[in-house]
Amino acid sequence: MRKEFMIGVIVSILMVFFVCSAVPAGTIELWTDEASMDRGVERSWNWIYSEYERKTGEKVKVVYVPYDELEKKLMAGFAAGTAPDIMAIDRSWLPSFLKNELVEPFPSDLQKKWESIALPVFKKFKIKGKVYTLPYGIDLYGLNYNKNMFREVGLDPNDPPETWKEFRACAKKLTKYGTDGKVTRMGFGIRYLGHPGGVVHKHLWAIWSAGASLVEPPDVLRGGKAGFNNEAGFAAVDLMVKMLYEDRSTAFGFPDPRQAFVEKLGAMFICCPRCTTWRYFKEAPDMDYGIAPNPRAERGEHVTNLNAHPTLCVTSTSDKKVLAFKFIEYLMRPEIQLYIPLTTNIDKLGFGYPPFSKSIWTHGWFASNPYYIKTLELTKYARIYPVNVHLAEVFEIFGSYMVKAWHKEISVKEALAKAEKEVNAVLAEE
Repeated sequence: MRKEFMIGVIVSILMVFFVCSAVPAGTIELWTDEASMDRGVERSWNWIYSEYERKTGEKVKVVYVPYDELEKKLMAGFAAGTAPDIMAIDRSWLPSFLKNELVEPFPSDLQKKWESIALPVFKKFKIKGKVYTLPYGIDLYGLNYNKNMFREVGLDPNDPPETWKEFRACAKKLTKYGTDGKVTRMGFGIRYLGHPGGVVHKHLWAIWSAGASLVEPPDVLRGGKAGFNNEAGFAAVDLMVKMLYEDRSTAFGFPDPRQAFVEKLGAMFICCPRCTTWRYFKEAPDMDYGIAPNPRAERGEHVTNLNAHPTLCVTSTSDKKVLAFKFIEYLMRPEIQLYIPLTTNIDKLGFGYPPFSKSIWTHGWFASNPYYIKTLELTKYARIYPVNVHLAEVFEIFGSYMVKAWHKEISVKEALAKAEKEVNAVLAEE
C-alpha cells in the first residue's frame, strides 16, 4: 500500500511538471507612450513581441498611454498596486521613480552585457554605478536650420553660427517682418508653450554653455542646491529676452518651433533632430536643412542634453522581475537592436531612433546617412540631466519663472531669485 502511495505521489508530481511545462511561463505587462510599441495591426514592434513569445512561450501584454498621461498613470498604478512589470518612460522622469525606489536595478550579469554593447555616451546613464534602464535610442538636441533661408539672406549654409554673438546676428538677418512691423518669420523659434519642463529641456544648451546648472552637484540623488541664480544663469535666460525685445528675431504667437520650422515660419530652432527629420521629407520636401552643434556662450563650450525616450525599466513592485529582465535581455540581441531603429518610423521614411548599440552604427544605413552621422557627432557634446529625485519639480519651478521673465511679467533677476528659493526648499525635502 505504501509502495502504491509513493508511486501515486511520483506520478502526480510528474503530471504537474509536464502540465506546467506546457503552460506559458507567464505574462509580463508593459506600459508605453511610444505608438510603435503598441500591438496595433501595423505596429513595428509586433514582430519583436511575436518572436519573443514564439521562442519563450511567454506573453507580453502592452498598454499604450499618451505621453502627457503616462507618468501620472504610472504613479497612480504604483499607489493602487496595479503598476506594470516594465515601463517605457522618458528618462528625465527616472529620478521621480527612484525617489520612492520604484525601479529595479539591472542584475549584475545583465548590467555587464548592457555595458558591453552600449554606445560609450550611454555610460553617462549609470547612476551610482548601477544601470536602471535600457534606452530605446538617443535624444540629442542640436541646432536645426534651413539652408535655403541662409542662402536667401546671404549666409553661408555650410557655416552655421558657433557662438551666441554669431547666433544672434544670424537670427536677426533671417527674420522677416510684416508691414505692421510684426515678425512674420522667426530667425529662431523659441519654445515657450507647453509644460515648463519641456521649455527648460529646449533651453539647457544655453544654461549649461553659460556655466549655470539646475542642481549642484548634478550627480546626487538627494539634497544639493540650485545652481542658476548667478551671472551665468542670468546670461542664459536673458539671451532670449534680448532676442525677443532687442533683436526681435523671435516672437510669441507662433506654433511650436518644430511645427513652425516645417511650415517655414522659422529659420532655426533647437530640438532633437529625430523629432522632425522625417517630417521634412513628407511636409516640406523642398527643404534643404542642416544640423549643427548648439551655439556656445562666448567663453563657453558647445553643450547638448542627452536623453533617451522611451527607455525601458523594470518596476520594483513587479512580481515577475525574472521574466521582465528576460525580456529586457532579449531586446539586447543584435538583430533586435538593428530592427528597432530601422523600422520604428518606417511609415515616415525610416528615420527611427538612433540606436543604443555601438555595433549597429557600422551598418550601412547609419554609417552613410547624414542625419545619423550628424547625430553621432553631437554625442561628443552630450551632458545628462541631474539625477536628483526632485528633478521634475526643479524643471517645473525653473521653467515657470523663466517663461514669466521672457514675457516680462517679472525681471530676469527676480525670476532667478524666486526660482532659487523654491527649488532649494524642494531639494531640502526628504
